[in-house]
Amino acid sequence: MGAPQMNNVPAVAAVVIKESVRRKDLYVLFVSTAVITVLMGSVSLYHDSHIVRYLKEICLLLIWVSSLVIAVTMTVRSLWNAALWRLAALPSPERTNDQNTFVREETPAALAGLEATARDTDRAVDLLEQLKSISPDLASVQQWINDYQKGKLR
Repeated sequence: MGAPQMNNVPAVAAVVIKESVRRKDLYVLFVSTAVITVLMGSVSLYHDSHIVRYLKEICLLLIWVSSLVIAVTMTVRSLWNAALWRLAALPSPERTNDQNTFVREETPAALAGLEATARDTDRAVDLLEQLKSISPDLASVQQWINDYQKGKLR
């Protein structure tokens, strides 16, 4: 029973890595790391090696914090995507109960918000179109789509 679930781990990891390459977050982190490290390594303030050491430590702290932020945001997006795929795979009777209906409405809405914040409005609009098919308030969802297409974030 445990073996089939372990097959999901490499698949989810591959999706996360492909998405990070597609979003180019890792490239930005690598370039900024290289630039900051070179700049901090070449600084000499008052010819004191202790000051340079502290500047390098601050540089590493900034790199670690930015890596953590990128990892957390990618994990959140991947979890929302996994929830969306899992809900789509449910059999029809299980999808229509009240709890799953609520989750089916909230998941594309939350993921659309993340995508819009990341400036991927095409993906956000696609998710909102999925939401329109199950939402009881079509006018509100359509207004949300119009806002994203005009470049307004909520």
